[in-house]
Amino acid sequence: MGMMRKMRNWLSFSGRDRVINKQARDDGDILYGSHALKKRVGFGMVSRPPKDYDFYSDSPQRSANKLQRNLDMESGGDNYHYRKKNIEGNDVFMVYHNGDDMIPYTDDDVKIADYMKKKRGVIFDNIDGMNMVRPSKMLKDKMRTVRNPRYSYRHDKDKKDIMSLKISKRLGWLR
Repeated sequence: MGMMRKMRNWLSFSGRDRVINKQARDDGDILYGSHALKKRVGFGMVSRPPKDYDFYSDSPQRSANKLQRNLDMESGGDNYHYRKKNIEGNDVFMVYHNGDDMIPYTDDDVKIADYMKKKRGVIFDNIDGMNMVRPSKMLKDKMRTVRNPRYSYRHDKDKKDIMSLKISKRLGWLR
């Protein structure tokens, strides 16, 4: 039984990026966060590997539900679920993989994507068919976070991201 569980788990991870990117392109969701940074500056300049996708969406609950269903269909089972979480007054819908035990809502669940309501005035570019937040907006947001002591838990990684953005801009690598 252990081998079958591992096989199902492997199948649920294969093709995930393709499914997520296709849905984002089709729905017009705006990518931000570490994956947007990676796509903008290139993997060699990113200070940390991206862990999950972050999207702005017109209807975040619908997008999270759709992604969960698409990933379940791709993996051939019920391997994903989504949860609603309120972060600083914003409803965020998070899509999770069920983890190694294949049981939802346990400690080993792996976060795959976050969907947040699209903010007014978010400036983005369309690169390779995907909407991504502009580097100037990324830099501005990260600088604001680093200045705010409330977000001290983010300061180290945001400082590294700021450095990556500045170096990439200076070298002309930003997309």
